[in-house]
Amino acid sequence: MYGAVLVLMLAVGAAGSRLGAMLEPIYWNSSNPLLSGWGYSITVELDDKVDIVCPRAFNRSRQDPQYNTLYQVQEEGYVHCDASQGKMLLRCDKPFQDNRFTMLFQEFSPSPFGLEFKPGRDYYYISTSTSELGGLDNKVGGNCRNGMRLKITVNQQTNIIPPVENTSESSHYVVDLTPNSIPREDTPDPGGGGSSTQANSPNNELLPPPDASAGTRLRLHVTAAAIFTSVQLILCL
Repeated sequence: MYGAVLVLMLAVGAAGSRLGAMLEPIYWNSSNPLLSGWGYSITVELDDKVDIVCPRAFNRSRQDPQYNTLYQVQEEGYVHCDASQGKMLLRCDKPFQDNRFTMLFQEFSPSPFGLEFKPGRDYYYISTSTSELGGLDNKVGGNCRNGMRLKITVNQQTNIIPPVENTSESSHYVVDLTPNSIPREDTPDPGGGGSSTQANSPNNELLPPPDASAGTRLRLHVTAAAIFTSVQLILCL
């Protein structure tokens, strides 16, 4: 029975878990139309992933390479395009090579330097570079003022599994296995007066002790019915 319960628990966990999605990559350059005006905003779920991709130049003679840095900042830095107190995540300083930063939206990171995200919170990212190599480490203004900023919202309802209503008849059984109390016959009167009148009352007759094996059978029946009902629900999923 314990083996069946373990298999059932694993099956329920697998059915209720959510696999994160790989979102469309975000190309971190000033020519991206999404990064214009007031920037780009997306809503994600925990365990989703997204790639922040540096601009890539394929022709050294015909293309002017772009240089940008990605910072994670607080809301104030996002509004005022100030990365002075920000955390640098990606440095796009090799325009002729593939370079990207994969952002995993996890609530707890195994690395002390990893990013962590909480449901219902907003997270802000900007680039204050000027697209030129000399302005790569610029900390105020820059491309952020032209819309090179990103706001990410983590969905509040992440990974919440709705309760499943059990309509099986077994869920309505209430089994009372409490042993019946055995009334005690009153002690005779020391003076020889015999038993009290309550001792002869039909409501105070001695009751037989409960059948322990019957209680065990009832518990096994209820447990088996619950497991059978859960397996039916998993198959329906």
